Amino acid sequence: MHQCEWYFRQNWPGANSRNDIFDNILDNLHKLDLFNTQSSPSLFLVYAHESDAGEARADVSLKIIRWLKRVQAKLESDKSPRGIGVAFGNGLNGNEQAVHNILWSQFCLLPKPTNVKSVDKVILCCSETLWEYHQDSLTNSLSDYFSELEQTYHRSQQSSTAFEALYDDMSKVVDKYAKCNGFHHVLTEMAFLRIREKESVQPGIIPIILNGSSEMFEGFPGFAKSTDIWLYVSEGLSYTDEGLHKRFFKLLKRLYVDKTTTIEHFENCYNSCVNSLRGPETSGAEILNTIQSTILATMHRCRDDLAAGIRTSTSKCRTHYVIPSIMNRKFTGREEILERLKQKLFFKKGTPEIALFGLGGVGKTQVALQLATWVKENMPKISIFWAPALSKESFEQACTEIVSELHIRKVSDQESVMETVRRHLSSEAAGQWLLIVDNADDQNMLFGDGTRSGLHEYFPRSEGGVIMLTSRFREIATSFASKDVLELREMVPQEAASLLRNLLIENLCEDQAATEELLKELTWLPLAIHQAAAYMNSNNVPTSRYLEMQRTEAGKARLLSKQYPDTTRYRGMQNAVAATWLISFERIQESSPEAIEILEFMSFMEAKAIPRSMLPWLGSDEQMESAIGTLSGYAFVTKREGGNMFDMHSLVQLAMRLWMKEEGDTCSTVEKTTRHMESVFPYGKWENRDVWRAYLPHAVGLVRNHEANVFEKYEILCKVGKCFLVDGRVREAVTCLEEDVQWREAHYDEDDPDRLYSQHELAIAYQSDGKVKQAVQLLEHVVKIRRNILDESHPARLTSEHNLAGAYLADGQIKQAVKLMNLQEHI
Repeated sequence: MHQCEWYFRQNWPGANSRNDIFDNILDNLHKLDLFNTQSSPSLFLVYAHESDAGEARADVSLKIIRWLKRVQAKLESDKSPRGIGVAFGNGLNGNEQAVHNILWSQFCLLPKPTNVKSVDKVILCCSETLWEYHQDSLTNSLSDYFSELEQTYHRSQQSSTAFEALYDDMSKVVDKYAKCNGFHHVLTEMAFLRIREKESVQPGIIPIILNGSSEMFEGFPGFAKSTDIWLYVSEGLSYTDEGLHKRFFKLLKRLYVDKTTTIEHFENCYNSCVNSLRGPETSGAEILNTIQSTILATMHRCRDDLAAGIRTSTSKCRTHYVIPSIMNRKFTGREEILERLKQKLFFKKGTPEIALFGLGGVGKTQVALQLATWVKENMPKISIFWAPALSKESFEQACTEIVSELHIRKVSDQESVMETVRRHLSSEAAGQWLLIVDNADDQNMLFGDGTRSGLHEYFPRSEGGVIMLTSRFREIATSFASKDVLELREMVPQEAASLLRNLLIENLCEDQAATEELLKELTWLPLAIHQAAAYMNSNNVPTSRYLEMQRTEAGKARLLSKQYPDTTRYRGMQNAVAATWLISFERIQESSPEAIEILEFMSFMEAKAIPRSMLPWLGSDEQMESAIGTLSGYAFVTKREGGNMFDMHSLVQLAMRLWMKEEGDTCSTVEKTTRHMESVFPYGKWENRDVWRAYLPHAVGLVRNHEANVFEKYEILCKVGKCFLVDGRVREAVTCLEEDVQWREAHYDEDDPDRLYSQHELAIAYQSDGKVKQAVQLLEHVVKIRRNILDESHPARLTSEHNLAGAYLADGQIKQAVKLMNLQEHI
C-alpha cells in the first residue's frame, strides 16, 4: 500500500480515501443547492432488487440513490408513502396494501396522470436480473401484462377518465397479475416506461448499464438501449469505487443539463484529488492540504460563476439550437429506426453522414425531429441545426437563422450566409453539432447540374459534427451517404393504431375491427392516417363510417384529395395524400419517361406481388433496370427478395390514377395496359401454371376494375377463364367465359372462329360446373356451325364433336353419344 495513502486514511477523520473525497465533494455540491431548486427536475430510479434469478447489482443502484439524496436531488421512490390506504385502500390486507402503495408511487412514471405530477426524468438501471424479468414476462403467464396496462391507459385518455377511476382500473390489472409466477413491481415500471416513451415528446428516460453484455440488451425496448453510461459489471469482474464515482458525474451531467459546467468543475476536482493520492511519496498532511485546497478552490470558483450569472450548461462552447416548431405532439412509435439512428450517429463512431429516405408522407421529418429532441435532452454538448432543403431559398433562410443564433460574421461582403455557416461549423470553435438537412428531394439543387453548384458544397465537415439528410429518393440518399442509408417504411399495425388513437377525439375508434381494416386500407401511412383523423374529428365521423365512405375508388379519391390544416408540416406543403406525390410523378416524367410507363402499368395491377416478367419491355435489360431503379429510388415500388416480384403502395396507385385522370390519359393508358396484359398472359396449360397463377390476380383486377373498350379485354377473360378451369375454380371460370361469350355474340358473326372458340370453352366450363343441359345446347350450336364451315377432318370440328358426345353421355343421351362417336370413327 502507498505510504501516503495509508497516512491519509489514518489521519483524516472518517476518511476512506477515494470514497471520502467523493462524499466531501457531494457535500459541497449540496451546499450550492443546485439540484433542489424550483426548476430542478424530479427524478425516479427504476431498478431490480437482488434475487435468485440473476445479478441485479442492486448495491450499485442503492449507492446511486444515496448519492443523489446526498446532493439533495428531488428523488421520488416506489416506496414513497402517499396515503393510498386512506384515499383508496379501505379493506386491503397488509400485502395488498404494500402493492397498492407501490403502484400509487409508480404513477408518476406515466406521462400525463391526472392529479399526480409526472416525474421529469427516469434513471433506468439495466441489469441481468431486470433483463430476465423482462424476457420471462414476454413468454410466461405475464405475457399480456404490458399490453393490458397500455390499453387501460389509452382508454382513460380517450374518455378523460378521472384519476381515481384510472387508478382503480390499473389496480385491477395489477391485482390480476400480481399472483402470477415471475411478477415483480419493476415490470409495472417497465410497462409505464413503454407508455411514457410512446406518449411523451421528451420521455426523459436515462438508461445506465450495471452489468451484462450489449447483446443481451438487444432484447430490451429502445428506451433501454440508448446510453453511454456503462458500469459493465459482469461475473468475475468487479467495479472500482473510482469508476463508479466518475460515472456518477456523467449521470449528473445527463440529469442536469444546465448545470454541466459546475458538475465538470467538481469532476475535475475529484480527478485531481484522486491523482494526488498516486503522487510521489510525500507526507499525508501535505496530501490532505492539497486535497482540501483543491476542493475549496473549486467551491469558490463555482460560487463566483453562479454569482456572475454564467450559464452553467456550457463546457468548452455554448450549445445552440435552431429547430423548427413543427413537432408532432402526437408522435408515436418508430423506436427501431430511432434507435438505429442513435447508434450509428452517436454510439458507434465513424458515421459522420447518414441519410433517411422513404415514401412521401411516411414521416421522415417527424422522425428527424424526434431524434433532434432526444439529442437535445440527452446529449447536452451537441448543438442542433435544422436546414430544410425544399428550395435554395429555404436552405439559405435556415443558414441566416443559424448565423443569427451563433452571432458569427462574414469574412467579406461577398461571402454568402451558406458559406459562413459552412466555414464556422467546419472549425473547432463550433464544438459538437448535429445538422439535419430535411426534404432534400431535388438532385440538381443538392449536387449541382454542371452549370451551377449544389447545396452539398455548403455542407460543413468537422470531426465534432454529424449530418443527417432526409429524402424521398434512394439515389439522393446513397449519393450523399453512400452505404450509411436507412429506409423508413410505413408503420407497423400496432404503431399505426396507436397514432390514430392519439389523433382522434372522444370515442371515434371504438369499433376495433373497423379501425384495423381502415388502417390497412390507408396502408399504415402516417400522412394518410393524419388526413383521415382530421376529417373524422372535423365531422364527428367514427372509423366505421369513414371506412364505408372510402369503399369505392371515387370515395377514396375524394377523401384522399382533401386538404386539411397541419401544423406539423412546412407552410405551403401539400397535406393531402394524393397531392403529396404529384411533384414526384412530374419529376419522373421529365427525367425518365420509361419509368412512368412502368408506373402507369403497375398502377392498374394489384398492389402486391407484381411479376417482373409481366411488365412492359423497354427494349433492353439496362433500360428496365434503370426504370425500376428510379421507381425503387422514389420508394414507389419495393423489390421482393430475388428481384422478380414487386410491391406497390395502393395509395400510390390511386394517386397515380388520379394524376392520369387530371392529365386526360386514363382511357388510353387503360387500353394500352390491357393490350399488353393480353400479349403476355399465357394460355392455361398445366405445365406453365406457375406463370399464369402469378399473373391471374392482376389480370382479373384489371378487367374487373378498369373499363377498357378494346377486344383484348375479352381475350384476357377467355384466357383467365381457361386458367380458372384448369385450376379447379369452375364457378369463376364460368363467370369469365360467360362475359367473354356475351361480348363476342354482340360483336362477331355467328360463324366467327373466335366466337365459336369462346362458346366451346364456355360449354366445357358448364359441364364441369354440372350445368350439363346448357353445355349440350351450346355444343350442339358450335358443332352445327363448324360442320357448315369446316372440313369433316378439321381438328376444331372433331374436338367439338368429341366434347358434345361426352356431354350427351353426361346428360344420359346414350344413343346420340354412340351415334356421334361412331361417326367420328369413320373419319
